[in-house]
Amino acid sequence: MTTHDQSFRRWGIGDDHLAHPNRAQRWGSRKLLVRGPASIPQSVSGQVTFVDTPTFDVPALFYVQVRFASVFLNDSGTPSPALPFQSNSSDRIKFVVRRQLDEYGGLITDEYIVNGFAPTTTETFWFPIAVVGARKLQILAEDIDANPGHGAQYVDVVAIPTTSIDDSLIIAERTSLVGSNIFGYANTDVQRIAATNASVTMLAANSARRQIFVTNEGDQRLALRFSALDTARFTVGNESWDVVLDPKGGAVTRYISGQDGYWGPVQGVWDGAAPTGFALISGSTVS
Repeated sequence: MTTHDQSFRRWGIGDDHLAHPNRAQRWGSRKLLVRGPASIPQSVSGQVTFVDTPTFDVPALFYVQVRFASVFLNDSGTPSPALPFQSNSSDRIKFVVRRQLDEYGGLITDEYIVNGFAPTTTETFWFPIAVVGARKLQILAEDIDANPGHGAQYVDVVAIPTTSIDDSLIIAERTSLVGSNIFGYANTDVQRIAATNASVTMLAANSARRQIFVTNEGDQRLALRFSALDTARFTVGNESWDVVLDPKGGAVTRYISGQDGYWGPVQGVWDGAAPTGFALISGSTVS
């Protein structure tokens, strides 16, 4: 079997990079992944390694970039990536991230599933992490997409040691999701929720959500809880909330979340025995 593999090794000066993880180095590779037995020339199936760094003397921060491209076959059947590579996937790709923490073999293994075909709150469009800390870093991936017409995709992974991270750089990696305006969004799904003293789901989970806006038009305080496992509560001794808004006319009646921070359901409840009024809540989305 032939593997389409363009591997990047360390870029440094001599072997002293192990003691100085801030050199201009990078590790990574580009591979054409397929699900099941390899049916496309120059492709590879199963779990394969994309990044495998040496062990550093001290922990390092790695900036990780993961890009995807669909498969283009020419008349002779030779595969090539459908350019440009993008931050969002079109297949279902499983990633394994292994981080060695110390010289005694302490290891943390995390698994992520990128699902650009049918994303959920736990399987996002894009690789969900950008910065990883470790003395040694390994990143493996495999195509696990069983949907008809899927199961083949180019994956490009690069890990670069760094001393600082620019937020705008990380956001820019996801520009293909929202068009040229990476700080914007396509639409909002506004909900009008009548005031109630029983916790209610004010906004359903949505993996394409970018931001949340809430305005309390009720006559009592409004508690918001960002969780799929817990409810919002004013119960004395058992309170549960992330944000509390004042009643209409109060000092703080509006909440605006940060961008790209929470895709789960929003729970809400009003204080008092018989609250009246309502709240308007909207979640900006990619599409």
